[in-house]
Amino acid sequence: MTRIIKEPFVHFLLIGAAVFTASYLLGNSPAESEGELGTRIVITSKIMSALKTRVEKIDRSKPGTTEFKENVQKELELFVQNEILYREGLARKLDENDIEVKYRLIDKMKMMALEQSSLEPLTESEITEFYERNIQLFSKPRRVSIWQAYFDKKKRGEAARTDCETMWQQVQSGGEVSQEMLAAAGDQSYRHPGELQNQVRKQLVHRFGTQVAQELLAVQEPRWLEPVESNTGWHLLRVTQVHSEDTLPLDQVRFHVVSKLKAQRDKRVVDVFYQSLKKKYRVIIN
Repeated sequence: MTRIIKEPFVHFLLIGAAVFTASYLLGNSPAESEGELGTRIVITSKIMSALKTRVEKIDRSKPGTTEFKENVQKELELFVQNEILYREGLARKLDENDIEVKYRLIDKMKMMALEQSSLEPLTESEITEFYERNIQLFSKPRRVSIWQAYFDKKKRGEAARTDCETMWQQVQSGGEVSQEMLAAAGDQSYRHPGELQNQVRKQLVHRFGTQVAQELLAVQEPRWLEPVESNTGWHLLRVTQVHSEDTLPLDQVRFHVVSKLKAQRDKRVVDVFYQSLKKKYRVIIN
């Protein structure tokens, strides 16, 4: 039992349950007490009103009915249970050196800073200005679609390169090479599919390396590339379609624009709040 109580996850459950319930009901302390939290739990009219409101919204039972009274009693018992667990957890110092509790408190401090700042709603001009200033964030990057014949070094050994170059010679001679022929000649798999759609730079770099990715994205119209070697094999690639960078209109990305702008503004508020608190502290590096 002692080992279970010492588990960090249990600490988080004990304190987190009480914090969330208290936050919902009061927004601060879950019950009245004098001085430090003790054994006296006072259920105020404000708490009872919040419990009844919760029952109405969640259980949808009508006030005055037996069902409603029973549900309120259940909510009250849950509230008391969480408050007791919360206090007992603090008494046992389960909150100390607990990273989950630490970050929960950090988040609450940030939320408090935002609530106290009384930020005005974003205006249309602010949204438009942010969108135009950061237009690259709301654009589809250049992309290419590719056919691929993959020749696995592990399966073929030195023949992987030879087989790839043979297929390349067929392409150079003007012979018809279809996607089906590539699939039949190569060692396509889940990791090395015969077709790759709408590949952006990051995906291409991951598969073929920086140099090949740059070459693929520089292609202006469908064409073959010379054989390419990777760590696991040889690749014969054909760019089948080039997709230019597209700027998305504001009405299509409004949600993302507003989210990013709010996040940026919230960060400034939290930074100012942090700097005001930092003045009280002295940082010592041993």
